[in-house]
Amino acid sequence: MKAYFYPPLFRKTKGVHNPYSKNFISSLSKHYKVNSKPAKTVGLLDLFCACFSTDIVILNWVDNIAFKKMAYFQYILFNIILKILVMRNVCVVWVLHNIHPHKGENALTNKINNLMCKYSDLVIVHSSEAKNYISRHTKAQVCFLHHPIEPIALDNQDSFNSCITFDFLIWGSIEPYKGILEFLQFCSNNKKVTADWRIKIVGLCKDKAYEEEVKKYISPNVIYENRKIEFQELAKEISLSQFVLFPYTSSSVSSSGALMDSLALGAKIIGPSKGAFKDLAKNGICFVYESLEDLPNLKKRFSEINKTEIQFFVHKHSWDDFANNVSGLINTSINEKSKHE
Repeated sequence: MKAYFYPPLFRKTKGVHNPYSKNFISSLSKHYKVNSKPAKTVGLLDLFCACFSTDIVILNWVDNIAFKKMAYFQYILFNIILKILVMRNVCVVWVLHNIHPHKGENALTNKINNLMCKYSDLVIVHSSEAKNYISRHTKAQVCFLHHPIEPIALDNQDSFNSCITFDFLIWGSIEPYKGILEFLQFCSNNKKVTADWRIKIVGLCKDKAYEEEVKKYISPNVIYENRKIEFQELAKEISLSQFVLFPYTSSSVSSSGALMDSLALGAKIIGPSKGAFKDLAKNGICFVYESLEDLPNLKKRFSEINKTEIQFFVHKHSWDDFANNVSGLINTSINEKSKHE
């Protein structure tokens, strides 16, 4: 059977491939014939061309359509595509990455999500919180599968220094919903507790105005570097850090690729009590906080996180295992659809 993954991979001249997309396509290609080559046409046009011949469509980040050029016309095209897929009895799979769009909701994002709730046969989510949310809005089958983890091969990992240099490492792209500004403000307002915390923040911030706000709260105990960090260096920084901290503030967060990459590199993690963080905390994989005021106490519990449990979780949730589960769900959905033809 043929499966179409949206959004398709970009040509090299168009941008950087999302590792999630690349890994999903690669693992699913063992089960179906998937569009693994870069798209010849742009975005929805490529999906439109494919909708007449594919058996399965897997849709990711569709709410981003609302923020593209000529968004309303793209929404109309997307609506037409979905109706063609339904007429052809194509299995429509929606991977819901975020409970709400990071860029905010508007009339168009709501319309797009309503279409997905109406026309999806199967919805894949990466947190129990997202499952509970979307199950109230769709009759489609909703399945919670942990965000898969890609093993990260490193050079000379045994040579990393195990001496703790930082209390908290924050890494990844720097955007408002990730709560770095709020965390630094908390530190600034609670210096009696946080003055001796050693903090390193490394990640690319493209929003200059937001970066200027962040810089206002950089104190002497904070190292801030506006740049991308590669896995080899990241692994070393994690080995020097007591915790990797995800101070996310947005209610939109369901899961995080950076969270899973950190686990793959053996990090001990603290994050908000929401989405995948909450699910992992139930399994003793990470700590969660209800408010930033919980951090001082969580910091003292460094030894309570079992690294063996982390390694077991990473091994158990590979991309191949994820693709096996997804293909099984898709095949069941197709069989059910065929019974009602």
